[in-house]
Amino acid sequence: MLFVALVLPAAVYGIRMAGDAGAVSQRKITAVQLGESKLSELAATDEWRRGQNFGAFPEPWSDYQWKVVSEGWTEAGVTELRMEVTYLVRQRQQTLFLTTLVSEVEETEASE
Repeated sequence: MLFVALVLPAAVYGIRMAGDAGAVSQRKITAVQLGESKLSELAATDEWRRGQNFGAFPEPWSDYQWKVVSEGWTEAGVTELRMEVTYLVRQRQQTLFLTTLVSEVEETEASE
């Protein structure tokens, strides 16, 4: 009986930790997929230049927020877009960063 009293709490804790790790992993995978999609959209449409640079993803992912910041790059004519995706896991905020490089020349200028 003493053995069960000692082992059972440790076993339950281990099972709970495994479940938490699975939840964190799944939420992170979703955040990466949403962030990559939005970052690609902003870069392809040049919306990052003139659009809203923050927001929430549409339902059913509205608890994932995004923000994009543009910064100069070491090479002339190139800008770094850095996206930050935030989300909650077990009432704790998690943050994921994604980056890409884009041309500083607008698409309409490049085609002329």
